Amino acid sequence: MTISAGRAAPVGAAEELSRTARSRPSHLGVVLVVAVACLLCLLAADRLARGIAAIQRPVEAMYGESIIYDQAARLVRGKALYQPLDHSPFTVAAYTPLYYAAVAGLQGLALPGFSPGRVASFAAGLCAAIFVGQLAARRAADRRAGLFAAVLFLGLGFPGDYPWFAFYKEDMLGVALALGAIAVLDTGCDRRRALYAGAFAGLAFLTKQTLVAASLAGFAWLLVRNRSSALTFAATVLIVAGGPSVWLALSSGAFLDNTVRANLNPSRADVLLFNLAIFERYQGLPLVIAVLPVLSRKLGLRSWLSDPLVVFWLVSLLLLPVGLSKVGSNWNYWIDTAAATAVLATRSVWQLALPAGGIGFGRMATSAGLVALLGLPMWLPKPAADLGTVLNNMVQPDQRQATEFARVLERVRTEPREVLAEPLDIVTLAGREILFEPYIFSILHRQGQWDASPAVRQICTGQVGLLVLDHPLQDPPWEYHGYPHWPAPVLEALRASMRLDKMQARLFLYVPVDALTNAPPGGRMVCQ
Repeated sequence: MTISAGRAAPVGAAEELSRTARSRPSHLGVVLVVAVACLLCLLAADRLARGIAAIQRPVEAMYGESIIYDQAARLVRGKALYQPLDHSPFTVAAYTPLYYAAVAGLQGLALPGFSPGRVASFAAGLCAAIFVGQLAARRAADRRAGLFAAVLFLGLGFPGDYPWFAFYKEDMLGVALALGAIAVLDTGCDRRRALYAGAFAGLAFLTKQTLVAASLAGFAWLLVRNRSSALTFAATVLIVAGGPSVWLALSSGAFLDNTVRANLNPSRADVLLFNLAIFERYQGLPLVIAVLPVLSRKLGLRSWLSDPLVVFWLVSLLLLPVGLSKVGSNWNYWIDTAAATAVLATRSVWQLALPAGGIGFGRMATSAGLVALLGLPMWLPKPAADLGTVLNNMVQPDQRQATEFARVLERVRTEPREVLAEPLDIVTLAGREILFEPYIFSILHRQGQWDASPAVRQICTGQVGLLVLDHPLQDPPWEYHGYPHWPAPVLEALRASMRLDKMQARLFLYVPVDALTNAPPGGRMVCQ
């Protein structure tokens, strides 16, 4: 049965929540909520301060920033974004094109280094927090709930030394667009809103192809309320996301090679369990609090499922293991889940813990959850660098180290032959193209999906004139999720062909060894 179009209530229990918000509050509940809110404000302030510090950080803050910067620069240079993976440059443009195109436009601004993309991600993160606050305030009929949800999202959604919303990465733009789709549907299910929401959901996919929760949830939610709106939504998603994707796929096979085939990293249970452990530490309590209205029967299951945000949350939870089990994955896969969790947990607090009334399961469990949240600082993983150190390095950087690093960049910039480096920002900041992205090609080589011969030949024939590393070349290769950072044949070729020239700015600079007198034409004996 199709429900007629019109303005939709944000949740089936909206009137009940409104009455709850107007009822006499519990003094104990108010104390708990204020105490938790203060703690969350401190955590959110820490995340925001670290985000501002990351924007001004002159070097890469997260592996992958340089790769996206370099690939966006292809568009600035008039080159194709997606290029074949069987010849140099050996880098994977892993995502759909929207973020690349956006930051390519920003690279023309007079901002240093990685600042343009980080500013864009920071702004998208703030937009996401605003959407979270808006969705929570609507459900609780209280603007203060919006602030609580926003700081819950910012404070517990982003582990690490630097928050994900300050990286030169695509995730935050995609998450903000996905939340925008749900925020539009939250105001109604008529065809006009379905059109706008479909555009947001399609753009989220066009930013990162794994961000499909808004598309799936939006269509499923609309399908039981207004079928014509559901069809409008689906058609808009297909046009906005599918149109450019199909065009890119038909234009060049490199698009599918980069965005699909090279992204089929193996999935492993140990990787999933490791990432779930981090997820549980940061999101476990909000997750439990979020479902308490249904478990306590304060909110009926049917009414709960009539909320588009709940459908979005459930779909994102179902998709979560797919991302978290992939080799090379990180906690960016649960940012959209954390946003929805923050909204639903806030609604639980306003509905169960704040109103005065009798003692029941929901009230006791929510209050216990708030008390447990007060203990977060004792058991959350501590960042490697404290906030004072991060801010001090931002305000008073080591000038001697900066000068030495600038000299390294100048040498990289003026090297007449090709340059390989790790970290990759050494090449990017020198204004050169990244020729080799080690880790993903290590995975592809181990899987038998990439032939290392062209890269080895490039090294052995002396086409690489400089190698810059942050560790000695002879050190054992470090691994992540069981895969070495460098493909074994490439690392062997580098060890055989390069010698240490000097150490500068805590970096190791290698140059080709002298040619052997009996080296065969076109190659070096040590590489045979």
